[in-house]
Amino acid sequence: MIPRFLSVKNIAFIAGIVILLFIIPKIVGIVLLFFAAYVLACAMDPFVEKFQAKINNNRTLASVIVVFGGIMAVFALFAPIIAIAYKEIKTFVKVFPDKIMDASHYITTMKIYGHNIADYINL
Repeated sequence: MIPRFLSVKNIAFIAGIVILLFIIPKIVGIVLLFFAAYVLACAMDPFVEKFQAKINNNRTLASVIVVFGGIMAVFALFAPIIAIAYKEIKTFVKVFPDKIMDASHYITTMKIYGHNIADYINL
């Protein structure tokens, strides 16, 4: 009964499965990059087709226009976030020394059971 299942075809199939089980964790990042590229290409294809029809069947130029437009759209989406982050960091840098001084004053003046916290902390 066992020799019936040990054909060359079955052994090759099992060996292939074992090899794939060892290879898949190592190539999953590459496969995900290819999948992401495929999704982006499929998403941009209708726009490229429209531009290609408008600029006399020059697909390369149409692709460049669509990719450049996509990159500009991403930058346009992130520009307000970067501006707000800049303002917040600027405010933080101005206020941080005062907060450190307040924390230092709190540690030196607060008492727990009649003892200063500064007695327990080496400042």
